[in-house]
Amino acid sequence: MNSLKKHIVSAACVDSLESLIHCCQDYFVAFYNLTKIEHKATDFLLDNSKRDFDDLFSYGKMGCLWVDMHGEKATEPTVDIKIGFHSHVYDVFEQMLDMPNLTPKKSLPINMDNLSAALVVAEEVSHFVYTSHRLMHNTAISMFDLELQAEFDKILFITHRLNLETGDPHWLPILRQCYDNVRFLEQGKNSLYGDVHAIAARFWFRASESFGTRWLPGKDPKFNEKLRGIWNASGNQKIVTLNNAQSVF
Repeated sequence: MNSLKKHIVSAACVDSLESLIHCCQDYFVAFYNLTKIEHKATDFLLDNSKRDFDDLFSYGKMGCLWVDMHGEKATEPTVDIKIGFHSHVYDVFEQMLDMPNLTPKKSLPINMDNLSAALVVAEEVSHFVYTSHRLMHNTAISMFDLELQAEFDKILFITHRLNLETGDPHWLPILRQCYDNVRFLEQGKNSLYGDVHAIAARFWFRASESFGTRWLPGKDPKFNEKLRGIWNASGNQKIVTLNNAQSVF
């Protein structure tokens, strides 16, 4: 344990991670035409480079957004937000210091460790942007909405990023990484994560089957309009909007 505690990642590694976080947040804000969010996700980033926070993560979880709302007045709560990543994510970023690139060279296949770490980052940045935007507009947030939105956002961003780097969105490896052989082991949350996972998997696999593996969702105006409708919806209306979005398939 002491040897792990002494392992501190380089400043370049942290810069690499923060670079991808900035790219990710800027992409979501632009894609959804959001009112500018005052803060950057990196303003709330916990430094886990010393592995001090690994015990805060549930089994198998590589990233987390903590939101603590408190205050005497319900209408004017104080909100504390923290974003954290497991030390394994830092270990991966230590090996890819040329971020925001996910591929060392355009001619090489995707490194699956890089992809997994980038998906974790995209999911937590999605949580941050979604939560911040809802708080700015005094809109209720549910765990279901938060988790489901992240399933759309992480695919959107990573396909966009890989297409910029390689000219190919790499649909199949991304979908397989996200939805093949994934288990949800957190006691008491199986239904939530299982439901969200199943809904997103059906949606994205249907999209890939309809449009082909080189299709890029962020460049399809009709499809993007549907995705923005999903972003703005909540609760049952989110599912209704999602089902309507599949009419473009």
